[in-house]
Amino acid sequence: MEKMMYKTITLLVLLTVLQSGKCEDYLVAVGKRGKSALIRSKAGETGGLVEIQYPRLAYRRVYLLGPFRGTSHTVSDKMEITKVVENAAIIVSGSDEDINILVDADGIFSPHPISALGTKYILPSSLASDSGYRSMLLIATHNMSTTVDIFFRMNRGSVYSFNHLYKDGDKLSLKLNPYQTLRIFTQNDLNGTVITSKQSVAVYSGIEYSFKSTVYDQLLPVKHYGQEFVVAIDDFNLELQIISEHSHVQITFSSGSTVSTGERRLYNRTLERGENLHFTTTSPVLVTLSRADGYNSSFTTVPPVHSYVTHRSVWLYYNNLNTKLKILTDRRATVLIKDSGLNDHLTWVYIVGSRYKVGTLEQSQFSSSTAISSDFPFTVLSFYNGSVYNIGYNSSMEVEEEVHYSGPTYLVALAGYTRSVYNIPRILASAGETGGQWQVQDPHSGRVWSRRFNPYNTDSFYPPIHEGYRVNLFLVRVQDDAIQIKGGMNYHTLFSPLPVSALGAKYIMSSCFPTTDNIYRDITSYLSILVIATHSKKADIDVIFRVDGNVTYAGRTYIDGDTLSVRLDRYQTFSLNSSSDMTRTIVTATETIAVYSGTYDVRDTVFTTFEQLLPVKHFGHEYILGIQDPFYHERTYVSGLSYQLQVVSHYSDTGIMFNNGSSISVGEDGVYYKRCGNNETFYFNTTRPVMATLCTLGINYYPDGLVVVPPVNLYTTLTTQQAESTLQIVTNQANGNLDVQNTRDTFSTVFSLPVKWKNVPGTRFKVGTLSGDKYTTTIRSNVSFAVFGYNYNIINNGGYSFRTYPNTGTSVSDGTGNKLDTTESFQENSASDGIRNKLNTGGSLQAGSSNNAAVIVGVVCGIVIVAILVAFITYVFYVRRTTIPAMKTTEQSSGVLSNPMNIYVLSDRVAGGAATKDTYTELMYNDINAEDSTPTFVNMSNADTNAIMNQQC
Repeated sequence: MEKMMYKTITLLVLLTVLQSGKCEDYLVAVGKRGKSALIRSKAGETGGLVEIQYPRLAYRRVYLLGPFRGTSHTVSDKMEITKVVENAAIIVSGSDEDINILVDADGIFSPHPISALGTKYILPSSLASDSGYRSMLLIATHNMSTTVDIFFRMNRGSVYSFNHLYKDGDKLSLKLNPYQTLRIFTQNDLNGTVITSKQSVAVYSGIEYSFKSTVYDQLLPVKHYGQEFVVAIDDFNLELQIISEHSHVQITFSSGSTVSTGERRLYNRTLERGENLHFTTTSPVLVTLSRADGYNSSFTTVPPVHSYVTHRSVWLYYNNLNTKLKILTDRRATVLIKDSGLNDHLTWVYIVGSRYKVGTLEQSQFSSSTAISSDFPFTVLSFYNGSVYNIGYNSSMEVEEEVHYSGPTYLVALAGYTRSVYNIPRILASAGETGGQWQVQDPHSGRVWSRRFNPYNTDSFYPPIHEGYRVNLFLVRVQDDAIQIKGGMNYHTLFSPLPVSALGAKYIMSSCFPTTDNIYRDITSYLSILVIATHSKKADIDVIFRVDGNVTYAGRTYIDGDTLSVRLDRYQTFSLNSSSDMTRTIVTATETIAVYSGTYDVRDTVFTTFEQLLPVKHFGHEYILGIQDPFYHERTYVSGLSYQLQVVSHYSDTGIMFNNGSSISVGEDGVYYKRCGNNETFYFNTTRPVMATLCTLGINYYPDGLVVVPPVNLYTTLTTQQAESTLQIVTNQANGNLDVQNTRDTFSTVFSLPVKWKNVPGTRFKVGTLSGDKYTTTIRSNVSFAVFGYNYNIINNGGYSFRTYPNTGTSVSDGTGNKLDTTESFQENSASDGIRNKLNTGGSLQAGSSNNAAVIVGVVCGIVIVAILVAFITYVFYVRRTTIPAMKTTEQSSGVLSNPMNIYVLSDRVAGGAATKDTYTELMYNDINAEDSTPTFVNMSNADTNAIMNQQC
């Protein structure tokens, strides 16, 4: 039992550490004959982005992959190599190290990342004595010109190329431009031929049969040769070849026998089917397996032990019993295959005299690919219809260059996991003209995923599901401000997360809840969702309810005005749901937190809206709203206005003035609603700070939408995102410097798109309409602007710029005059509290400043006030713990629904091992402490709803 636990822990730790690798580009040259060549890509558990570029054709293709999903790209016939020298190299880029790339032509091979390419190669033997075969040598350059020298080594014959005859000992020198290829065919064996270059190149070697098919593999450069190898065979007529840079290299097999590469620097022998070998060498060598047998010819490189991997996607083929995998690894390894049924068909054999074992997997079910992980490094040799290939290498020997993340850090909470591929939560990162790096951290498990993408791309990260968590929390870091981050529960609920430094300690909730007059929706199937997440500090949180109905938890009923208190640990989440609209509900905390508002459809088990809210300290006074619904005309059954503006304020006397001259007050409820049409533009300002949100009211057959409308003071100067069908750009009328760049999936060209402008009457602003059509669009300007995206009922905003609260402040205001430590190592002298008051946020006193005395007096007064507040809070907690107030019942509450869908409270666990009192949230309901994090349901009116919500929310 202890050994089993040790293996499990070891596997978890190793897989956790190896998630933080760098991303790679691959240089691919396709020198095929015969059938079409494919570039296959497969993502790991977090999905990813794959981009394929043809530098010669200024062509690119971008693929977004879900978790463990793959795709195949057919190489254009324009990229086939038909001449000796040609621009026919292809660049394949992956956003994550778990993106596995495979080239499937007449044969199959795993390309090397560009960082693993070298400047010196030695060609192994790949030729049979039959005259129907020719040896192929293929060389490809990367993005720099280089001179390539080929030193021919041939036991017999010669090579005719470039109108010249080359014999043994001759040298061919040729300058190749970026992304050029050089291909040479000969009927003579090129074993021992040496290739050197000034810059790193990719070198391929193989066999062509009867001018019809070509089987080849990308060779390892000399710098990646190894001294320990394991070989396992599941085929006939395979020849083992060991080639070295030096003569007389000794090879010692685990059976005890010893051989030498001799003067020719080559050792070869024919292997029997089912033979397993382990051997070491006195100097680094290259090991290959080859067979010249007509259309069943094969040629592959065997990875040395130091190039083994710990997790890899593996392509399988559903061709009855013609597919076998040989998994080579340490005897102590615990190997896990993603498809549990395949684990049952894995059999192991130890290699005598070594510490290695060989696992054989004979495919017996319909499956095109799978993923393999292990706590010890492994490799796989795959045998398919007479062909053999390896799954790839961990060949990056260079020290990874440290990436400096100077951009903001985001706290992203994701909920609503389902089994549907279309409803998997995700985090999106979009890059402009410079591309960049971004990183996702899981504070619970400690796992880190480093991601990278090329210019004008959007990468989707699908976080792995945590069992036991209803809401998962992630930290996202970006290389610079040009990388934009979005979060979403599914493909239609995207939100712009706030930087950690912009989080606050007080929020007012705004929801998107179908109204009772909506004849197209059954509003009883909807729940209003509140999600709260802490950052790096513990926090005491009060939720002051503003609901028309009531809230019931653990036998207690809360009505409008009641307070629910929660204590959360660092990086912990807390979620509520209610059948009543929770707009106007107030959330306060002792530390900065993130607050989200959503709508959940119990019937369809999906989040229809989800948005991160602005804290009170970022409420604004000035707003412009531009609505342009391009699909409104398709919904002929719609009557009335389908959009709703909601304005919430902390003050009941807040006045709202519109640019048409009308004015209104939010009233005692602190909220104002305004119905809007599908094509409206208007401006308003307020006498007090407010938050504005825009909501779609549940149009039949279409998703809902909820988005925070950025106030003018939070407008940005740069946004990059996947543009929806229509974009509305709001900026100052004097702004003539706005630049829009758009990139399509199939062109490397950047397009500058026109914007149709119209002025907002009675204001200094204008609104521009842009058709994005879901391509990556970057908008920048030296004058701030806002962006709204519309696609059916889905609404997105282009993000915010918290210039008033940059990442250089150690403390910020919570909107009520309190300064709260944001735990960031940034500083700023002063910041606004959201009501136009300036608060000192730290920094040393300036010598000779006339304000020093006033500052000192202010500090002294602040200390006295804080002391009084601490005494008062201590008294309140004492009263709460010593007094049991009368419990309110459902009958006592006002405005009770006739058939209520009461809420439940769900607190999520934090990291720290086994569940103890400290690992769970402490929920305080007056004098009651509930330490169990299991969700509790009370008076749920539908048993089926209970089961659904227990699984999904």
